[in-house]
Amino acid sequence: MTPLKKLSSFENALSIARSFHAKFVTVSVYNYIPNTVKDDRKIYKWEIQDAEKEFKFLEDKLGPGEDIAFHSRVVVDAQKLRDNRHEIFRGTSPELERHIPLIDFATNKLEFVKDSMMPIMKEFRIDRVDIYDSGQSYHVYMHSIRTSYSWNKLMGRFLLINQRNMPEVIDSRWVGHRLLAGYSTLRVTNRGKGYKSAPSFVESIVL
Repeated sequence: MTPLKKLSSFENALSIARSFHAKFVTVSVYNYIPNTVKDDRKIYKWEIQDAEKEFKFLEDKLGPGEDIAFHSRVVVDAQKLRDNRHEIFRGTSPELERHIPLIDFATNKLEFVKDSMMPIMKEFRIDRVDIYDSGQSYHVYMHSIRTSYSWNKLMGRFLLINQRNMPEVIDSRWVGHRLLAGYSTLRVTNRGKGYKSAPSFVESIVL
């Protein structure tokens, strides 16, 4: 197994998706425009066995200012999942749409990220999260799979981390965009304007 520190954020996201028997993953190409309500992006849905090949092909085709984002929304093989802790029920459908929780922090202080994640991990019974440095703040990938209802609750809970009259810890505009869209996204490339680097692995928190 490849050490986590050598995995890109996209490779790690795929690894998490595979651990929950995802059959399809979703990404998008977007051009970041700050301080706008518009969220224009072209969405791609890939079979997970083809995702790495498709990603490399798509990355090579990116235009000026474009980046690729991984989406929380995945399609899982319901018949292979038996862990109710991760909110997968044994229904009759062979495929279910679920979310891998992703969050974009506004702070560049790692201790704030870790202190914020611990109570949420306990509250939502998330065993492990992986933290990536985005070059400006931190991205977090959670080893969990959630229903849309649970994902909405989790996003709302993250918003409550921010305190009145204090600098934002969670990027509230990002949360607003993601709630409107119905899924989370995190950047996995570094082509767009205003970004300092591609996300790089920092550490994991394991309960």
